[in-house]
Amino acid sequence: MPQFKILQYYYSKLKGGFHIHVTIHDHHFEADTILFDKDGTLIDFYSVWGNWGEVILQEIDSRVKDRIPFNKNKAAHMIGLNLEAETWDPKGPLAIGGTGDLITLLTHYLYQHEIPWNDALTHIIESFEAVNKNFNWNKYIKPINGVIDFLSEAKSNGIKMAVVTSDLTEDAILHLKLLGIDEYFSTILGHDSVSRGKPFSDMADLACEQLNANRDKTIVFGDSNGDMKLAKNANLKAGIGVTPNSVENASYLQDAELIINNYNSCSINK
Repeated sequence: MPQFKILQYYYSKLKGGFHIHVTIHDHHFEADTILFDKDGTLIDFYSVWGNWGEVILQEIDSRVKDRIPFNKNKAAHMIGLNLEAETWDPKGPLAIGGTGDLITLLTHYLYQHEIPWNDALTHIIESFEAVNKNFNWNKYIKPINGVIDFLSEAKSNGIKMAVVTSDLTEDAILHLKLLGIDEYFSTILGHDSVSRGKPFSDMADLACEQLNANRDKTIVFGDSNGDMKLAKNANLKAGIGVTPNSVENASYLQDAELIINNYNSCSINK
């Protein structure tokens, strides 16, 4: 009788298919597809963008210091960066916006200090170009704790995975390659891949189409509420918030199903 039950169990599995569950703490989500944001979700945010932002501000300072007293801390605050505390605003433009948003904000900062808009815009664009040409991403970039093991486990269990980021696609591919994790993703989409970025559903729609994903079995990991709204707007199963802070201080992730600090509590089960 026990042997018959075992055969019956495997027959039912073959008939109905094995169900894959993403387990987070004691919560189980039946899912075969995961969409990841990049910065703050796969990659430690400050390791890349905090250091990059500081170098950008230093470059701007070198270009305008003969014209105005450039205050790096105030300029950093405008884009959602705190240089002294080495923190960032997860609701701010550096965390959520694109390069164009940062250029506009920093141009406006110079304009407020009586540099004509056309000159200010030239200074900012040239600063971005100079830094991006020479910035040593490999020196700073670090993964979120536990994420590489989680990606490996997900891949070995047949989970389909994609990256959906507000960064440029080309830059996203570079960063993932530097960490050696680009091979885990069948699709890598930046905001330049779609007409409308997060929180609109466009990026998730395209990723699901390319992965041939079932939306009822697709979850999103992200560090902003825009990622959580992306999950809702695309009618996906769940949005999982990722924060470096305590869960109690993550009220900005109000649309998250669950919130984690790292991936050590995440696993894949069949």
